Amino acid sequence: DKLNAALAEVSQILEVSRHPKIPQNVDHAYEDKYLLAESLTNVATASQVNCLAALGLTREQLGQLCSWTGQHAVRLNFHAEELCAFDSLKTREVEGPKRVDQVSTTSSVFGCSNSTRSSKVVTKITEYFWKFDFRYELVAVRGVSRLPEDQLVIRSRKGSQLIKTVSKSAPYPEVKMTPATYDVNIGWLLQHIEQREEITVPRFRVDRTHAKCHTPRRNREIEEAIQYFLAFHSWAEKVSSYIWKLLHADVNESSVDLSLMSSEAIFVPVLPLFEAVSSSRRAQSPSAAEAPPATPGDLSSPTQIFARLPHEVSESALLPVADRNRLLEHEWRCLMTRYGIMSEALSSRTEGLITYAEMALHATLQHSSDVYQQYTRSIDYIESMLRSQLIAAIGKVLGPGDFAEYMQFHNRKLFGEAFAPVPFCFAVRQSEFHSPEGTVSICLDPDADPITTMVARGTSSPMQFALGASVNITFGGDRYLHAWLCHKFSDSALSQAFLVSRARQFSSMIVLVGRIASARVFEPKHAAIVQNKDELKMPLELSTIPTPKEFKDAISSLSPEQQGFAKAFRSMQLEGTLFGILVIQIKPQLEKVLNLPKDSLTKEIKLTQDLMQLFITHQIPSDLLSFDDTDAALGVELPEATSREKLEVVKGHTKAMYEMIDLSKTEQLEGRRLEAQFAQVSSSSGDEDDYDEGCGDEEMERCDFMPQVEEVEEIQVEKCRRRPATSVMDHGFKLFSSVRRGGLLEEGFKRKGPSADISRRRLSVGVLEAAMKSSASPGTSAQLGGQSAQAAQTAPSGSVQPQPARPGPGQRRPSGVSEASAGRDYTKVPRELDSRFEECDSDGVRPTIINPTGPWWKRSQKSLMAPPLTTIVESDEQKREKDAAFDLLDALTKSGALPIEQASLHIVVAATHCFDRTLMDTVIQDNVNPVEKVELSTLIMASTIHQKPVRELVREAQYPRIETSLPMLVETSD
Repeated sequence: DKLNAALAEVSQILEVSRHPKIPQNVDHAYEDKYLLAESLTNVATASQVNCLAALGLTREQLGQLCSWTGQHAVRLNFHAEELCAFDSLKTREVEGPKRVDQVSTTSSVFGCSNSTRSSKVVTKITEYFWKFDFRYELVAVRGVSRLPEDQLVIRSRKGSQLIKTVSKSAPYPEVKMTPATYDVNIGWLLQHIEQREEITVPRFRVDRTHAKCHTPRRNREIEEAIQYFLAFHSWAEKVSSYIWKLLHADVNESSVDLSLMSSEAIFVPVLPLFEAVSSSRRAQSPSAAEAPPATPGDLSSPTQIFARLPHEVSESALLPVADRNRLLEHEWRCLMTRYGIMSEALSSRTEGLITYAEMALHATLQHSSDVYQQYTRSIDYIESMLRSQLIAAIGKVLGPGDFAEYMQFHNRKLFGEAFAPVPFCFAVRQSEFHSPEGTVSICLDPDADPITTMVARGTSSPMQFALGASVNITFGGDRYLHAWLCHKFSDSALSQAFLVSRARQFSSMIVLVGRIASARVFEPKHAAIVQNKDELKMPLELSTIPTPKEFKDAISSLSPEQQGFAKAFRSMQLEGTLFGILVIQIKPQLEKVLNLPKDSLTKEIKLTQDLMQLFITHQIPSDLLSFDDTDAALGVELPEATSREKLEVVKGHTKAMYEMIDLSKTEQLEGRRLEAQFAQVSSSSGDEDDYDEGCGDEEMERCDFMPQVEEVEEIQVEKCRRRPATSVMDHGFKLFSSVRRGGLLEEGFKRKGPSADISRRRLSVGVLEAAMKSSASPGTSAQLGGQSAQAAQTAPSGSVQPQPARPGPGQRRPSGVSEASAGRDYTKVPRELDSRFEECDSDGVRPTIINPTGPWWKRSQKSLMAPPLTTIVESDEQKREKDAAFDLLDALTKSGALPIEQASLHIVVAATHCFDRTLMDTVIQDNVNPVEKVELSTLIMASTIHQKPVRELVREAQYPRIETSLPMLVETSD
């Protein structure tokens, strides 16, 4: 509405044929926006000079102030003093209304008579009169000097007023006081004006070559102008508030028309206006230099204004200089008209607190504040126009998600096929001839698409991680070095990501996450077994550390000792940016620890599940289940068995172990039942002999541990001795007899030939040995797991060296994954990146630390027919998940004796390119193309992790552009 009203007023000032419009409705060039910003600032500067002239500033004084500003600061000072003193005391009486009362009296025989009596109240009032004196000055001061020659008085006045009170308390302090002293530095104003003969010319320009010049709105000169006008606006508001306070102290304030103090009727000449360029437009407007001379001292003449714009010829879309000077002249006329109205209305008020002088001061300062507000709105309009044009060109307001989507598109066009970023979603499989066991991915949202990373694949030397203080696991396999560059704008929060692990039905894997401690050590912090359609979502916290430049600037003024401490700590932080994900396939390691041929468990789903249950839940040593090439009892090497025979032996061991576990559970239940019965008998009959003389015939028959089995005839067994009546029989021998009676030894191997004899002998001896070992300490199945360490000690250690996994025949390297050199020390990568970012002057790139955090979400099915359930895995449950994974790894590696070959280690080094503004503000306010900034950071990371120059990474068609726009990157990478 204000802009429309101003346009209507401008149309009255200019010729009828003129049609100025707001800039967005006029075709113009980008340079015209700079010219508009300069024009608005020059007009605002001229307007403020004219306001000071209206307050009393002369040309000679202005010239003196301009000479001061070369070496000293020049400030406007408004100083006021007040004094309230007792003047006199008066007492007067005030009569109240008269009151008439009728009084009845009685007399003699002549009857009664009536009479009246009147009364009134007289109040004595004491009045106190106070003389209130005030004085104020508007002075221009050079520096902080108080010498008379360094001060120029622009406006001053003093006055007095009698104030009446009815109490002895003074309305104001009875001492001389300074209620107001307000300063404003006007050095910027004086530096941007120039006196030419009879006029003052503003000379504001924007240095377009300065490094901090981004846009017509965002540059050093405009920012300084806004800061100055803001300071003057604040000063004017404070002085106006003091004048307003004086008005309320005036006893005759009710006779003052307050609307006269308003500045709404004064025209503000600071308007963002364009007009289509035409030759006729120039001819119709006389220049400022051709204006007729003014009569000296005639302030009502518009040509008497101090400041106006200099004449210049321009083919821009701006209004001509003469038209802008007309707007300044109209402002002066409005100001003088307002002065005349106030002077006429207050002609009788020559004394007192408020006169024409204070009203004019208040209105002028309010108008200068209006000029500031209109100036800032007009300058901001230029930026809003840029925003509107950009949105119109694109079709919508862009956000961080749109930028990430574009960068994926941009990288596909930039990089060669072998080096292009790929989604972080990798299938867990032995080779491309095997079906995947599951997938591992990193997403910014649990249900979002995976992040994209640059990947370098390598087959470095074997690495280790610790299961405990005494067990170290060695693993080989593939190494994947991922470089992840995030983007963060001021309106986006990049504080969390998610590691998502999914397993297929009847598939399993172990996922470990942690840090890369050194070239050969991986430190797992968390671990979990993912199997049978499990989906595990692990939140990852993203935290950044300062950029190389910020770190260098922060420690530049520290002592050598403090710098050394900061550098040491940053070194630890940089190595902490290496986030590791180790994925171990269970089936290949099961086949290895059980001495089974490769892929023999691929279709043995139930056997695989049973074995994992024995290892995880019951912690059964792998030696009790594996196939042995040597008969431990006979000490002879057995003939070579077929894959099927080996598998059947493992099946037999597994079945026997489950039967023993079931029997042990039954015996424990029976033992508890007998203990309960014995406790009842003891409580009813008192102390009795708890022992019998031995086993009866019936018990001996039930014991049945003496069958003459041909396969174990060398094993001698003693009869049961005296034992507690409530105890159960030795479960080891009972297991063997149970297995024999169940027909496992006879029916499990109904085939002829040496292989059958070998298998039969191995199973019988193995089961009986396990049973006899268990009989030494009868208990639960958990006690059997205690033999794991003993089995590991007897197992051969160091006999097998891990071999890094390589692509098999016909196995192709995935697109976007390059081969890295073998034996690379990944802990050096963060420091290499840090130095490259500093060399290439890539500001805003912060190394990012990834840490698992918070509760996990696990989606699983208890059975095939059961619905999937999502549970929250808190810290205690996370500890149990890690313990279960470590127990399984301990069994699969025989406590570190066997290396793991089918494993893949994904190392993620992350950095975040941080922008201080939103995406749209980065483009509009900073005049920065974020694509170029992120492209530089992306190429630096790609060149570092692939260890190749930029020329080999990008497409041939893109390299000339890169060489021209990013020469420093090409030099450092070459």
